[in-house]
Amino acid sequence: MLTNNPTKSFDVRDLRCPANCVQIMAILEEEPPGLPCEFWIAGDTQLDIPRMLRDSGHEVSDVRTVEGCGIALIVLRHEE
Repeated sequence: MLTNNPTKSFDVRDLRCPANCVQIMAILEEEPPGLPCEFWIAGDTQLDIPRMLRDSGHEVSDVRTVEGCGIALIVLRHEE
């Protein structure tokens, strides 16, 4: 079942590539499969990060811009 209600939220807006990608992937490795997690990313990475996550087999269920706050992604970790 797909849900947009994350159980955990992580802020990586202060990191730039590739550190933000490495951090997101490390966090997802620690989370149970299917657990929705919210990641806050910098606006200039709004295309690259979702693409990287999808290419890695994760499901990006929502991408939204919050004025003045950046971009929020809801990601479900893929099943292994």
